[in-house]
Amino acid sequence: MGVIYTFSLINDLNKSGTFSLKKETFEKEIHHSIVFETDSYLNIKDLNFLELFSSIKETNKWVEDNVYFSNLTEISKTQFKVLNPLSFEIEKVNHCELVNCLQRRIHFSNLPSVLWRGLIGIEDFRFLDHQGIDPISILRAIIVDIKAGSFVQGGSTLTQQLVKNLFLTNSKSITRKIKEAIMAIYIESKYSKEEILQAYFNEVSWGSLAGISIKGVMAASKLYFSKDPSQLSSFEAIILSSMLKGPYSYHPLKNLEKLKKRTISLYKNLVSKKMISKLDESLWEEEDWYKWEEIIKNKNKDTKFKAYAFASKEEDFINNFITHDESLKFIKNNNEDISVKYYENSFRCDQRYCDLNYFSKLELDSIEFLKKKKQVGSILKPIFYQIMLNNGVASFEEISTAPVEIVLPSGSWVPRDRKFYSDFISLDRALKESRNIPIVRKVRDFGFDKVEKEFEKYTKDFKRPLREYPSQILGSLELGFPEIFEIYRNFKNQECLNDRRVYFILNNPIENTLKNSVNSELSRLEFFGKTGTTNNSLDNWFITIDDEKMKVIWVGIDGDRTDKKLNLSGSGSAFKLFQSIHMRNGKKLRPLECLNSGQRDEFLDIN
Repeated sequence: MGVIYTFSLINDLNKSGTFSLKKETFEKEIHHSIVFETDSYLNIKDLNFLELFSSIKETNKWVEDNVYFSNLTEISKTQFKVLNPLSFEIEKVNHCELVNCLQRRIHFSNLPSVLWRGLIGIEDFRFLDHQGIDPISILRAIIVDIKAGSFVQGGSTLTQQLVKNLFLTNSKSITRKIKEAIMAIYIESKYSKEEILQAYFNEVSWGSLAGISIKGVMAASKLYFSKDPSQLSSFEAIILSSMLKGPYSYHPLKNLEKLKKRTISLYKNLVSKKMISKLDESLWEEEDWYKWEEIIKNKNKDTKFKAYAFASKEEDFINNFITHDESLKFIKNNNEDISVKYYENSFRCDQRYCDLNYFSKLELDSIEFLKKKKQVGSILKPIFYQIMLNNGVASFEEISTAPVEIVLPSGSWVPRDRKFYSDFISLDRALKESRNIPIVRKVRDFGFDKVEKEFEKYTKDFKRPLREYPSQILGSLELGFPEIFEIYRNFKNQECLNDRRVYFILNNPIENTLKNSVNSELSRLEFFGKTGTTNNSLDNWFITIDDEKMKVIWVGIDGDRTDKKLNLSGSGSAFKLFQSIHMRNGKKLRPLECLNSGQRDEFLDIN
């Protein structure tokens, strides 16, 4: 039974390529093309970070060349606008199935010999001779354990350590050790020493940094030294080997002195055993250790590593990378209790989830939580304006700003609003400023029943009759992201059939609720944008649409809301977050032109 179990596990692992010595197994589907569109933006800090994983190896020169050839123009020291499409390749691969974890398996030929020779010399000197277990080491461990009266040493070979890492737990029991030994013998009978070493270095843990677990030598080399393993100096490779004794107890951020002593001891040991040359000049001075410690400290604060680990598993790498990084920074700078949800979907998509589906609580199911209903606030006001404008109401009509009272079966309802500075306000200005009283008064005068009948064409998911639940006009109804998408799909179609009446009211960011938050670059652009804030600022929204897509971002509290209140707003949180993402993700912010895909392609070709 144990053999069958072992065979099954090894068979599954073999499929993953961990033991395979075929190079194509490790090179398959590694590279991914990133494209920055014309009139989009990029941040040089992103390129500097991605240089570690990309085809760009001299970021500053790459940027200088593209500025010289008029592909980029400088906005600030770190920000550039893309004038012509740019692309480069990155390594987009992550074999680790855990959340916030990075792993990329590599071929044995890419391992520095000092790394595996050093490991053998210190951990398992008879590795090349034994068949999975080392009787001499086991006997020595038994004697030590008997003297100590507990499990102190295990006498494990590298193969046994690999088995423990892959299949078993760290529990110190005879049963576990027997399983470990049987499986180690089985592995040795099926795979070469090179394959076992390759698997070991691909699967072993190297602790964590910047909030992500580091699995395998490639991830360890990238994160700790910003190099591929093949580029490590002898001493750097020995530092990594030294950490394997205890990835957390020998971590440079937790006990640098302990790691330093072990590394120097291991270095001298390998020199004495002639595993590295006495003439090797890679031994670090004190200054080198200090510089490395500072680098590691800075890396530990960088949210981009978590973002990369996440995005390397997603189809649209750059969008997910930037979204995750900006969300992490936003949460860190504002309130650790808040969450971020970002939903982006194509109007040509027949399903509810085609493009970006993001939830900052990565350990939870993003799609399930995007279905979770929230009060939508003012992001539905454009829908009610569209209903009235499409039915003969003029956008320039003046509406009284005096308080309005709606008599309900439960009592009177008086919507609140910010202070007005005139007795009347035009409908279009009321929408730009996202005012409450004017729209409620106009819907009442127009007819609750007529608006309800029209609103049913957008969604069935609201309380009826509308005249008894008028607060829904201001966004008290609760919807999930897929429902919002369907509503705005209908809204976009209606806008394109009726001269984009509402769009032209909300397409200028310096005239609507974005005016105090929009930056100088986006303030010159034409795009649809609507914010929303509700529930004591526990729900904050921003939504935008163009010919192709709807994009909506939510910021707020997603768990227990009892006695909680946030000092946020849709424009100051959701839109600002969206704006920060847009200034980095290489995607152009487009207007609603009401061109279909064929027309858009033709238009772009002509111009």
